[in-house]
Amino acid sequence: MILVENKQYIEDLTFEKAEFFLEAISYGGELYDKFDSKFVFRGHSTTSYKLLPSAQRIQPWDRMTIHKESAKRDIAIAITELAQINYEYSQLFHFFKKSDENSLYVPDVREMREFINLPNGFPTYLLDEKNWLPERYYELAALAQHHGIKTRLLDWTKNINVALYFASSEAILRKYNLEKKTSAQWQSQYFTDFQKIAHESAGKQFKKEFDVKEAKYIELWALDKSIEFIYDDMPLKFISPRNCDNRNLGAQNGILSLWETKIPIVTDDKGKLTNNWTKNTADNRTLDELLTDFLLSHNEVPRKILYHITIPQSEALHLYNFAERNGYDASTLFPGYDGVVRAMSEKDAIKNH
Repeated sequence: MILVENKQYIEDLTFEKAEFFLEAISYGGELYDKFDSKFVFRGHSTTSYKLLPSAQRIQPWDRMTIHKESAKRDIAIAITELAQINYEYSQLFHFFKKSDENSLYVPDVREMREFINLPNGFPTYLLDEKNWLPERYYELAALAQHHGIKTRLLDWTKNINVALYFASSEAILRKYNLEKKTSAQWQSQYFTDFQKIAHESAGKQFKKEFDVKEAKYIELWALDKSIEFIYDDMPLKFISPRNCDNRNLGAQNGILSLWETKIPIVTDDKGKLTNNWTKNTADNRTLDELLTDFLLSHNEVPRKILYHITIPQSEALHLYNFAERNGYDASTLFPGYDGVVRAMSEKDAIKNH
């Protein structure tokens, strides 16, 4: 989903047929020369998704890992950037601690190891940092991200076929799982409050559990990562962790983006704690918004840096088959038994698509 109105740096393309899109990215097609090695890609099963990292999609009070109940009463605390940073740090710290306790490999972060046996609390040593995430957390955050921990990182791939696989397979699985759920619930005559709302007429025909208009298209994003090096103060960073520590990332030609945020200054010249941090609200703009605002503020010449491509969900099977025949499915992109089982589940969904 594009949230910016000013599209000087974004191109919005729609292909009504899978074959038109596949022709466009093939040799000689309109996108073949554009999408060179500078570009990274991301796929979504519907256009309802935003270019927003998982850690920034949660409710403000859920960011608070300390005094959560008081945060609900005092929204001024819950909505701050410091609360957001504290939440993200806590997620990484507990992933680090629990993995280490169970003899699992984690990239070593010195201060986390030093504080591993201390009670939970805000890591005051972070206040000496200028930006979040600090570079020494990159490898840990990347590993945590690929095991389900909410972080400030956003997943991309250097291979457009991988993005195509994720967008198409998730669209197929979503439709399949929804139809299974709908069928079972219809037979049992059991309806949740949400599903009651979804009924449209006396015939009580189920609608999709997500917005019908938004669900009509899958989307692909293509981003020119060379923009990172044009400005010294560019907050956008791309992280390429070691593949040997993360097999999924390696198999998916993965790369992660980070939009750095300034850590609020909470002390005065004498080192005394102030309340200034409560005035610093968490910045939850999407990447297309952040990038556009930054480039406009630097008077960057109009040019296309971010591409937003939509294709009807009815074409998902054609796109999935193309990716699979080129060697991209769950068994290859998620090396191991879980990937094999996921690939089998996809086959079941495709039989009923």
